[in-house]
Formats: sequence, structure tokens, C-alpha cells
Amino acid sequence: MANQKKKQSPGYNKAFPSNLRRLIASSGKTQRGLAAHLHKSAQAVSYYCDGTSSPDWETIVEIANYFSVSTDYLLGLTPDDTPDQTVKSVCLYTGLSSLTVSFLHHETVENQATVSFYRKMFDSIVKSGDDGLDNIPAHVFDAAKAHVISENARRARLEAENGSDQSADDPVLEVSHSSNMYLIPASEAEDYYLIAAQSEISRALANVIGELEEDVISALKRNGAETLYGFRWVTLDADEGFASWSPEGREEDEANGNDNEA
Repeated sequence: MANQKKKQSPGYNKAFPSNLRRLIASSGKTQRGLAAHLHKSAQAVSYYCDGTSSPDWETIVEIANYFSVSTDYLLGLTPDDTPDQTVKSVCLYTGLSSLTVSFLHHETVENQATVSFYRKMFDSIVKSGDDGLDNIPAHVFDAAKAHVISENARRARLEAENGSDQSADDPVLEVSHSSNMYLIPASEAEDYYLIAAQSEISRALANVIGELEEDVISALKRNGAETLYGFRWVTLDADEGFASWSPEGREEDEANGNDNEA
């Protein structure tokens, strides 16, 4: 008799079993290893994974600790798996993922210039108000809608070739640029909107990267050397441009600043 495929339980796709299966797969750990850690049977953990049964709250905490994630993530209350409450608060406030927040936060002697570069770049892009960044999400949505409309038109053409009476015309869309209106097929509108979004991002990045290069040039000229020890960008409300580039330089700048205040 052929083996019958096991039916999924009604709770298979619920948040907890789905996230538990995802954690096991991504961590390289096994259900058997988790069972040994929890002092549970392998069958009990199997039931947790397929949604047949749910663990008590103490076991949920143990599972979260085992995978170094938050219980909120396990239960599907947040998309971020970090147990760090500070990172979680930043994620909720900014909408960024915990991976991005941790990347921006992480600084060591070896990578402080690189990390500070991304901080300064993101900060400068947000502050630039004349680069049209507010239009980028709308362009992406318009491109997606044009894609769906064009896809429906292609499907209609295929049905027309098979004897259907449905219209096979490629719908014409209105697109705007600098208050001018254009009529173009939906299949071309998708490319138009994607290119518009890419152009605005490229323009914004080009401006910001140029400013960042000027920061380094200014620091090099002030330091009188081809390399800068400990150089990093800073993001402040005031346009400071760059931080001090060596311990000696920081102390000298701080002393000068104190003298000026005096």
C-alpha cells in the first residue's frame, strides 16, 4: 500500500509554528536538538512545528532563548527577531529591520569609517529636500500597476487568438513629467516609471556622494597627509561635515573649541 502524504494540521501556517520552522531551518539546528534542550520528546517538538499543539509560555521563552530571538517574534507580534529592546524600539520608530539597525549601530576600530559613511549618506539623502525622493514610492507603485495592466492585456490577446471575443488592445496610460502629460502603452509605462525612480535615486546619490568626497578632501587638506587615522563622518543637526580624524586632532579641536567659547 502506497504511503499517504501526511495532512497539514489546521494550525500549520499560524505564526508560531511557521516562525519556529523558519528558525530551525535558518540556524542549521534540528528538531531533535531543540527537543533535547527543552527536555521534551521529539514528537512534542514536531507537534509544535506543524501546529498540532502549542507550548506553554515557559517553553516559548526557552525556545526564544535557544534561538536568541524575542518571544514577540516567535508569536508573530513583530517581524524583527531581536530580543534587544533598544533595537526593537528603534525598529518600531523607524520601520527599519533589526539587521539594518544593528549594522548601523555596530562600530569597531576597523570599520568605523565605513559604518559612519553609511550613516552620513542616509542622513544626507533624507535631508536633501529637492531631489524628488518623495516621488520614488509612487513611481514604483505606478510601474507595478502598469505591469499588471500590460500582463492582463497580453492574456486577453492570447484569449483572442483562441477565439475569445475579449479586447486584445494594450491599454494606453497617461503618465506625467514636469506637468506634461503623455499617452503611452502600459507595457512602456512600466519601464518609464522604473527609470524615473532609478533616475531620482541616482541623482540623489550622486549629489550626496559628491558632498562626502568633499568632506574627505577638506579633512586631507587640514591634516596635510594622504591618509587619515580614525577618520569618520558624523551626523548632526548642524552641518559639521566630518569628525576629527585622530586622537591628537580631537584633543586639539576640543581645546580650540573651549578657547573660542571662553
